[in-house]
Amino acid sequence: VLDQYGFKVSVGWHMAIALVPILMSTWIRSLKFITPLSSIANLLVVFGYVLTIYIICNELPPISTRHYVAEWHQLPLYFGTVIYSFEAITL
Repeated sequence: VLDQYGFKVSVGWHMAIALVPILMSTWIRSLKFITPLSSIANLLVVFGYVLTIYIICNELPPISTRHYVAEWHQLPLYFGTVIYSFEAITL
């Protein structure tokens, strides 16, 4: 991401920057200190899901103008998308 904005950082520096939070997380001896952060993270994820669903459903056309079933030539595209989604979830 940094390269797109003109910041040239070597792979070694990226690894060093990523190492700092990893090392800090290994110093935590009790999980009770992580619980508030985990709760905040879960709330932010739920907020992100709700916001995404709201944005997706905000400008839907009326139901009377939509087709209930796709045409036969569109079914392979549908099944390909579904299989791709399930494969992405399992990764």
